[in-house]
Amino acid sequence: MQEQKNQSTIEDKRCFISKEDPKINPEDQIAIQRKMSYECKRTIKAHKDWVTKIVLLKNGSILSCSEDNTMKLWSIEDKERKPIQIFKGHTEGVVCAIQYSSGKIVSSSRDKTLRIWNIASGEEVNCITSRQPYYCITQLNDSLIAVAGGDRDIRIYDLSNNEETVE
Repeated sequence: MQEQKNQSTIEDKRCFISKEDPKINPEDQIAIQRKMSYECKRTIKAHKDWVTKIVLLKNGSILSCSEDNTMKLWSIEDKERKPIQIFKGHTEGVVCAIQYSSGKIVSSSRDKTLRIWNIASGEEVNCITSRQPYYCITQLNDSLIAVAGGDRDIRIYDLSNNEETVE
């Protein structure tokens, strides 16, 4: 009886796994799938510490958040790989950010603050101090954002008056 074999291509190399290999426990066998080869088009040396988040803004630029306490705005097309804008103000790592409106960004940090920024100028517009760091932010409507952190709660902030509205 001829042994049956599975065949998969991995980066143009042929791999064969015997379905009836007595040396391998059937429960331990894994399927090998085709591995695609992708080319890195560009590398940006972005920060001095870990990059924690990348956000695509509505204008097509990229915002990167980092454990180096900064956020940087990048043009995808810029061959010089220099930031368009650097946002400084957080005193600990920036873990999350969203584009809140066409001209503003909201960021959260391990420093227990939510900061609102003007995209064009890079200036901090406002700062909201919280009881713990927030790791997730999403926009709910034109004035409300929802944030969540390590205390298992979701908090809603009204950015039109910088107050927590619902707990």
